[in-house]
Amino acid sequence: PQLATDSTLIFPPEVSPPNSLTATYLADQVNNDQVLATIPDYTEKKVGDVITWYWASSDTDVEVVDTLTLKIDDITGGLPQLAFSGNMIRNSGDGKRYAYYQIEDRAGNVSLDSEHIELQVQATLTPRNLPAPKIKEASGTGNTVILDPMNARQGVTFVIPETQDIHPGEKVRVLWGREGKPGYYVSEWVELPLDRLISVSKAYMPQNMGYSFTVKYQVQIMDGSADQGIDSKTLTVNMNMVQSSGLPYAVCASTSVSIGNFPVDGLDVKLKLEWFWILPGQYVRIWAHGVSGIQPAAEFVLEAGLEVTEANVGDTIMWKIMAADLAPFKIPSELTVVTVFSFDDKETWMKEDQDRRYFLDLEK
Repeated sequence: PQLATDSTLIFPPEVSPPNSLTATYLADQVNNDQVLATIPDYTEKKVGDVITWYWASSDTDVEVVDTLTLKIDDITGGLPQLAFSGNMIRNSGDGKRYAYYQIEDRAGNVSLDSEHIELQVQATLTPRNLPAPKIKEASGTGNTVILDPMNARQGVTFVIPETQDIHPGEKVRVLWGREGKPGYYVSEWVELPLDRLISVSKAYMPQNMGYSFTVKYQVQIMDGSADQGIDSKTLTVNMNMVQSSGLPYAVCASTSVSIGNFPVDGLDVKLKLEWFWILPGQYVRIWAHGVSGIQPAAEFVLEAGLEVTEANVGDTIMWKIMAADLAPFKIPSELTVVTVFSFDDKETWMKEDQDRRYFLDLEK
């Protein structure tokens, strides 16, 4: 095959000498993380001609980029452009690089190399200044803030700081909570809103109460991986546990009970599954303890771990204390019915000073 008199590949003027092929050019969504080059038309094009194009840093360090075989539409409608991917360009490194091509016909005859075009490549991603986010509902300054659950009843809002290192058209996402644990959340990639605010739903709040964790945002980079991102600096969030006074507790049908006249069907204990931030996947545990007639203390479990589901939210759940349950206890004395919650799929339970208690007098 006879190449054009000037056979040099034609690159976009933005990357051609004296300009450079930069990371910014590849990151531009319009360019789809690649650079396209046009082949000067050549005579006697035929269906079945195979075009092979190359990327080289020297005469000896040469990489075959790709090949294509011409079809009838390529002959009648114009030669297709050749693509040099961002991944290939970055992996080859920065500096002077040379692009060229060859054409082989169906009989195996190979053309001479095209003229080499010298490109200056600056495709390595430079470090970016991505300051830590702020949480609008949290209090405090610096690298650590405190989040009161009552201020996050509708979720939280990430505030992305002003920075020159998020380029127009780039997408961002936020990461909230403890990675791999209940309540961990990674948002979808979105273009940075004009107000620089990204919200996280209240559905991801209760699981993180009582924990300290770091949050950040990421800026998407065009490297062929949709999930690849550059991390911002992190912000530490200390999230308080909700005050127990805002939670319900199991209550008995009366404040005192006579052992000598105990209800035949048992004493009702009930709890309404309705509280601040109730969500499926939370659990309730209920037990009773008091003074033993023989040992220092006695107890029995009413509920080892009731799961909150979509179906039972808002329901009133009933248990029974039977006369036999009270046999180990000293009479008269006081029985304490304790209610505790787990908001993180039973990974932890509320501490003793955070539980809810109901006191029942045991009488003769």
